Amino acid sequence: MKRTKSLLKTVMVPGLAIAALLSGCGTTADSKPAPQSQTAAPAPTPAPNYARTSGDGYVVYEDHLVKVTKRYGSGSTVGQTYTYDIDVMAKQPVTNVEIDEFLPSSVKFKDSTPKASMNQYGMPSWDLEAIEAGATETIKVMVVPGSTGTFDVCSVVKADPLVCLPLFVGKPELTITKTGPAMIELGESATWNIAVKNTGNAAADMTTIKDAMPAEFTASGALSKNAGTLMPGDTATFQVVGKSTKVGKFTNTATANFDGGEPVTASAPIEVVSSAVAITKTGPAEQYIFVPADYKITVTNKGNTTLTGLVVTDKIPDGAVLQGKVAKSGEVADIDTGKTVFIKPTHDPTRNVYGYWRPGSTNKQTDDHADIITWKIDSLAPGASETFTVTYYSAKPGTLTNVADVKTARGLTDSASAKTLWKAVPGVHTSIADSIDPIQVGMQTVYTIKALNQSPYEGITVTSQVITLPANVKVDSVSAGGTVSGQVVTFGAVDLAPGKEVTRTITVTGVSGGTITTKMETMTNFRTVPILDQESTTIY
Repeated sequence: MKRTKSLLKTVMVPGLAIAALLSGCGTTADSKPAPQSQTAAPAPTPAPNYARTSGDGYVVYEDHLVKVTKRYGSGSTVGQTYTYDIDVMAKQPVTNVEIDEFLPSSVKFKDSTPKASMNQYGMPSWDLEAIEAGATETIKVMVVPGSTGTFDVCSVVKADPLVCLPLFVGKPELTITKTGPAMIELGESATWNIAVKNTGNAAADMTTIKDAMPAEFTASGALSKNAGTLMPGDTATFQVVGKSTKVGKFTNTATANFDGGEPVTASAPIEVVSSAVAITKTGPAEQYIFVPADYKITVTNKGNTTLTGLVVTDKIPDGAVLQGKVAKSGEVADIDTGKTVFIKPTHDPTRNVYGYWRPGSTNKQTDDHADIITWKIDSLAPGASETFTVTYYSAKPGTLTNVADVKTARGLTDSASAKTLWKAVPGVHTSIADSIDPIQVGMQTVYTIKALNQSPYEGITVTSQVITLPANVKVDSVSAGGTVSGQVVTFGAVDLAPGKEVTRTITVTGVSGGTITTKMETMTNFRTVPILDQESTTIY
């Protein structure tokens, strides 16, 4: 065999003038001419760039639509399988692409990839349909030559230009989110924020947002919004506010839609609770000074939720002396310095007083400056209570008001107070004494009557002083304010400020001898029984 590579021809035709074209395909040596087709057809318009043969055996056809390359693969002996490739590369989008292969009678078609169909001439044909610009379709052909020689295997390529107009078709897509508080108190207002975004690739026309607020809320504004047209990537926001009217768990749902679209929804759960905290403070309505009094502070959860972060404060009034008998650990903040100190009990044995002093101070006397005690409660279940006790006394009379407050982590507050009238312990000293003792019959003596308020703090009232004299004497005169009825002299009420004294006198004359006893009863506003005094006088 003189040549190992066949001459492969490619023909590009605009129509079907096949018979005329076949005259160029056949045996060029050592064989008979190829048989002619029996089908007559008019001669086609000559195709451009017809059947170029390259030195390496490639055959290329090229026009403004396609570039066709035929490449020898393998085979060198008669009766053996020969392979070659047909590459069709689209230079622009083409359709109706069809390849018809024409083989000499001595070359038999065996197979191909992709599979071929047989055309009207009994030759293999491939319908490649459409090819995109720049893409290449490859056909691998297998044939078997039946005799020696050089044969032309020709291809007829048909393609139509594919003229396309890009028509973009997009679709709007809405997403919706809704955020709001997880919990509010009954009677409070909740604010929900709604965001609607067009995540699609086309405009969403006539976009609307609607909120389906639960019936247990009273809306304070509009519940719908016309967001207009949302372009791809645009976001519309909407805020709704509602006041809660009922305790419970509810869900607020919002819906967004656009013209011709499907609605999208988002929900936000919310719980309406009724939290309540109460504080009470009890203590004595009256108390004597220097006598410690206990004040009980009780914090109670009156609501239906667990309270957290409770802070209880008790303001010790100015003038009170805080004791070291605080029932639970607390902190004491001195109002004067603003510093926080801890209770440190001390004992004054001379007064039997328990107080506290500031750490680091050398002065361990009791402190009568106003202070604040603070307790912290981490959590308090519904219905539960915590009680604290504070003990203090007052060193002087007067009314002191003690205020306690509570505040929760969520801002709930309450306040309570206890008012105590601090009274001084009253004291009175009374006396009656004669000026001359003994006396003779016919002589005079003067009884001096005194009442002294011994309290340095408390005023008292001497309501009456009644003096009963024996018949051995005759009443001559009495000082101002006194009345005489037989042998009984009565002095009326007199008010005595702290440390003050009142003095009264009775002048008598002895009328008969003997040793007599004059008795006096003093009544005050703070005693229910009289104070008894007496004076003995001898008459001769």
